[in-house]
Amino acid sequence: MKSYVRFGIVLAAAGLFAGAAQAHGSVSWSLNIGTPGFGLYAPAPVYAAPVVVAPPAYYYAPPPVYYYGPPYAVAPAPVWVGPRHRSYRHWQRDEWRHRYR
Repeated sequence: MKSYVRFGIVLAAAGLFAGAAQAHGSVSWSLNIGTPGFGLYAPAPVYAAPVVVAPPAYYYAPPPVYYYGPPYAVAPAPVWVGPRHRSYRHWQRDEWRHRYR
């Protein structure tokens, strides 16, 4: 009786392992045994980064001009360097009136 229990545990573990391996794409079934993992859903495959043997392109040449974003000279000036106008709703009120008549 203990051997049957052990066989069931081993069979369930093998099914889980096979289902996870098939979900990761490393096992292709030759027989139709139903759902991989025997009814238990295997985790979604985790896609690793591709292994590239060649060095990256900027090893031989510098990256293109806008690879890291546009340079500082072509960036638009931030808003706070502009002239400190009063808003249109407030511009006729006090000591700034003589500038906007």
